[in-house]
Amino acid sequence: MKCDLQLDELPPPAPVIAALRQARRALLACHEDPDPDCVGSMLALARGLARRGVRVTTVCPDPLSTALLQLPGAESVRAPAGLGEEGPWDTGIVVDCEPARTRDAWPYLASAPVVINIDHHETNDGQVGLVWVEPEAAATGELVFAVLSALPVELDPAMACHLFAALQGDTGSFQFDNTKARTLRLAAHLVELGASPGEISQALYETRELGYVQLTGEVIRTLRRSPDGRIAWVHLTREMVERAGLRDSEVEGFVRYPRMIRGVEVALLFRETSDGRVRVSLRSRGRVDVSQLATRLGGGGHMRASGCTLAATLPEAEARVIALVSEALRDGSLPRGEEHAPDLGLSQSDQAIRADLS
Repeated sequence: MKCDLQLDELPPPAPVIAALRQARRALLACHEDPDPDCVGSMLALARGLARRGVRVTTVCPDPLSTALLQLPGAESVRAPAGLGEEGPWDTGIVVDCEPARTRDAWPYLASAPVVINIDHHETNDGQVGLVWVEPEAAATGELVFAVLSALPVELDPAMACHLFAALQGDTGSFQFDNTKARTLRLAAHLVELGASPGEISQALYETRELGYVQLTGEVIRTLRRSPDGRIAWVHLTREMVERAGLRDSEVEGFVRYPRMIRGVEVALLFRETSDGRVRVSLRSRGRVDVSQLATRLGGGGHMRASGCTLAATLPEAEARVIALVSEALRDGSLPRGEEHAPDLGLSQSDQAIRADLS
């Protein structure tokens, strides 16, 4: 069906549209720790390009969760290993992140003569290729819809499902204050095109393994608060994940519990990863811009929702991040210092990728 809704507030840059119209073989990638916005946006854009005759390959550096695999076409998303056999590509497309967060997929993307980066994170410095970074968008899915409209590509029900999932994911099911009237108009339009809010919500948020529900109680029992009650955090160890019989991709979302406590300004989740690092999720009620904190720690994101990964033990990561958040709350501003400093826990592999991009 024709994209007859126009997002005039979000016009795609002409060079990006021109490059996409010229693409013949495209590699699309999303970020580590995939979420509905990055996966939904990538799948919608890939399907749209395929409908224009482009040969597309989709890749994610981490496995998709069982929930995300319910999205149409998600089973085709590749891991970076062995990806070189499918090249070469004339266009590399990074969706919903800066290139460094595609990790092992980045060398393949960078091998393409044209690299395009479409994102809505304000921490994306936009230094690689043809870049469209629009922080005003509630989700990268809004930007992908604008791109598909400009190409133009007619949306089918599968693409409507992808983009609705993207919007729903990054707006907290339309509860966060990044939900604009434009976002709701687009969501309604996607429903008209065939997206089913009930089915998408059931697949992404209302269907979990028994181990996840049991793990929820265990995670909540790790809850701690700062003396003034403005910081609350929980943690998730490898032992806890393994005992629940879950994969890393199936243990997201627990940061919501410390965030809902009255009086908490910043909520944190510390999760040990399978490679010995600690993944940190940061959520703010608005007093602290956690995207700046995450950037200092080698990550990024949004003012109220960000993340980073630290090369540290769980106790070290907790002490480091809580001290940084405490200082930001005490001073009412971020501590001064050199961004991406190695002693803040950025892993050597991530440092190498960032150095290659600079």
